[in-house]
Amino acid sequence: MRFDAKEFGGRIRNLRKKKGITQEQLSIMLNVSANHLAKVETGSRCCSIELLQDLSSCLNVRTDYLLNGDAPHNNHLRERLTFLAQELEKITADLPVWG
Repeated sequence: MRFDAKEFGGRIRNLRKKKGITQEQLSIMLNVSANHLAKVETGSRCCSIELLQDLSSCLNVRTDYLLNGDAPHNNHLRERLTFLAQELEKITADLPVWG
């Protein structure tokens, strides 16, 4: 797997927009210049590990998602939640109806 700075920046931009945050607002939250953030979002500049961690926290995603777009933990979690919901349905179907 190879790191792609443009895709990395695009993920940041998309997540920022989904949250309804401007570049200026996010740059203030991250304590970086809006110009620096714009360059990171376009892929023309990389960021430090510290900024990566701060981006992850502000955008509420894992660093591995920002870096490579993969989110295998989400698939596992989704499968587990689906299984638990099905089990809960089975259990509640056997409960007596009150009232």
